[in-house]
Amino acid sequence: MSFSLWPVEFTSDIIRSINGIKRDVLGWKEKPKALYHYTSFENVLNIGQSKSLWATCAEDLADRTEIDYGAGIAEERVARTLRQEDLDDFPRMFLEHVSNALRDCKHRTFVACFCRTPRSNFHRIAFKSEYCLGFDTSLSPEPILRPPDLNADVQYGRVIYGRSVQRNAITAAIRAIVKSAIKHSRGAPDGPWAKSIAKRCAEDCSNILMDIIACFKSNDFRREDEWRIVCRPNLALNSSDPEFSRESFARLIKPGGKQFIELSSNSVGTSLRGDQTAGIPFFSVHRFDRFQRHDAEFFSIKKMLDDNDGGGIHLR
Repeated sequence: MSFSLWPVEFTSDIIRSINGIKRDVLGWKEKPKALYHYTSFENVLNIGQSKSLWATCAEDLADRTEIDYGAGIAEERVARTLRQEDLDDFPRMFLEHVSNALRDCKHRTFVACFCRTPRSNFHRIAFKSEYCLGFDTSLSPEPILRPPDLNADVQYGRVIYGRSVQRNAITAAIRAIVKSAIKHSRGAPDGPWAKSIAKRCAEDCSNILMDIIACFKSNDFRREDEWRIVCRPNLALNSSDPEFSRESFARLIKPGGKQFIELSSNSVGTSLRGDQTAGIPFFSVHRFDRFQRHDAEFFSIKKMLDDNDGGGIHLR
């Protein structure tokens, strides 16, 4: 019997399962109506003038050890699954490629970090961030902040705290991936076409696992109730030319000390609020010790907003 796979149904089934894991295993909540990004005075001006926010490569995050930990757990769980004697041929074939694909995915996963509150003393002290910017999330279920390319997947992720919860999430995700592969494939996976499809499945499954892993953080930070925007290439199985999609995504990456991608509301031709015109992505600027009307920083930020049609943005 020749081998066949229904790729759209396969990836859609996995994504539905992962959303269920977020809801049931992780206690996933609806995203807040606003999220807050902590930063410096200089970056307030830079973000406002460029009308874009940087998403940093997962490899360059300050808490990269959390990403490495999550990828290690995923590799260990995949290896454990491969030791099962009754594992079907096709799941076995693509799972054998997942470890290498995960390492590649870390270089193509980008993250922007947020909190639910504009008054986090932890961020002020730990990261010396005297300012935070408010971003409206209520106008769309998906982030309006995104790169100017359709070959990018951009989504919200709630930060996942605690080793036990993180391990359970990875285990449940891998089980869901194997179950979907069995459900949406038929026949013996022989020949070059099956091998090619297996590698694309491994890439997609690794990307989906990285969507979860990119939100891992130590339980010490649970009180911050953080969220992230996660940006990566679109899934390979759903693309007519996955290599072109990867190359298009690679062109978005800005090199430097840290690799990053610019996220902008301009890229989808809209602003986040009716009182924002020119695509400035935030609706408020907060300073911990409050703004003073005679303060030089207040006047610098106000001038930047006025120069960029951001007169409706609140300074608090």
